[in-house]
Parts: sequence; structure tokens; C-alpha cells
Amino acid sequence: MLNLSVDFGVLYPAAVMALWTLTLYFILGFLRTRAIGRREIHPNYFRAYVGEEPERLRVVSRHVVNQFEMPMLFHVICIIVFVTGLSSDAMLILAWSYVGLRLLHSAIHLTFNNVLYRFRVFILSWLVLIAMWVLWLYQAIQLN
Repeated sequence: MLNLSVDFGVLYPAAVMALWTLTLYFILGFLRTRAIGRREIHPNYFRAYVGEEPERLRVVSRHVVNQFEMPMLFHVICIIVFVTGLSSDAMLILAWSYVGLRLLHSAIHLTFNNVLYRFRVFILSWLVLIAMWVLWLYQAIQLN
């Protein structure tokens, strides 16, 4: 039976990040299919990913890979916060801030791709992620 007193709040930002990653996979699949249809790339390219790939595919493909780097630590801390019940308003603000910054990072990377802007947003998201881990650790220590 579902315990309705459980605070699912921190899982919502994690769900948004997961949905965004799935959306990126859809976009990548669409772009790859379109590139094959337009004969911009041969289907055999995808056997070993050797040869020339259109830049747009390379950027989106790399961005999908990015979602399995630092954002994984975000998913882990969200799960830890949920399981330990150490959610707080501050944690939720940080979690939603992280998601917003990652979506902004995606928007920059997948559109005009200014490396300086993208790096600044990356650093901000990294600092927010560190703050989430530090906050959780502080709260966990306070319980003991």
C-alpha cells in the first residue's frame, strides 16, 4: 500500500531530468534517421562510429552522453534525499535550480553553442550540485 505521507518532492526534479534525457534520445534518433534519409551519412557509420559524422549529429550525440556524466550524481543525491527523508525547502530549491541550469545548458549547447556561456552555466550547475551534496551531508550528520 502506498504511504501518502512520503515526501516525493525531490523526485520531481529528477523525473524532469530523466524525461529530458529521453527527449534528447528521441531528438538524436530523429536527426540520425533524417541524416540517413538525406544521404548525409551512411547507415554503416553507426556500426563502429568510424568516419565522418555531420556536426549537428556529433553535437547532439555528445550532449546525450553529457546526460550520463555529472547529472548522474544529481539523480543519486535525489534518491538518497528521498530514501533518507532529508528533503527540505532548501534542497528542493537547489534541485529545481540544478534542473533549470541543466536545461539552460542544453539550450545553449544545442542552439548557438557559445562555449563561454555554456561553461558558465555548467560551473553554476556544478556548484549547485555540490551544495546539494553538502546540504544532505550536513543534515545527515545533524541526525546523528
